[in-house]
Amino acid sequence: MVYFLVLIFIILADQVTKIAVAAQGTGWSMEIIPGLFSFDYTQNKGAAFSCLSGVSWAQDFFAILTFIILPVLYIAFLYMGKNRKWLKTSFVLLIGGTLGNFIDRIVFNSVTDFIHIHFFPAIFNVADIALTVGAIMLIVWFVFLDDEAIIPIGKKKRKNEKQN
Repeated sequence: MVYFLVLIFIILADQVTKIAVAAQGTGWSMEIIPGLFSFDYTQNKGAAFSCLSGVSWAQDFFAILTFIILPVLYIAFLYMGKNRKWLKTSFVLLIGGTLGNFIDRIVFNSVTDFIHIHFFPAIFNVADIALTVGAIMLIVWFVFLDDEAIIPIGKKKRKNEKQN
């Protein structure tokens, strides 16, 4: 139930912020911390870093890709054990972020971006934040926390040290 609530929160936060920004109109901008952080409304016709933004079939491609990826993520989530809270949370963030941007692709044929950190090369949104955090958590899982992690820490590390 908690995972479902997190999923709903991500989607609602993403969509509400995008609607609020879009209501301000094309070209809207608001400086939050001068020279560092602002809200700058833009429509992204591509994916991350505007990848494929100039290609006419890009939104269709990303929509189809989403139809493939979402069921895989959901099925994987369902088959995870209860003790894999870190991994399940990462999947919920990935699913929520994917759904948030998917809604935009279907409704607007583009994705609303507005969060602009001036030293970062792209403008992004709440769904992108969820996707990024989920991906980082997934990497951390496989590198440090998994039973066969590359660099085991915590209980697994102590267990490995006792065996040696």
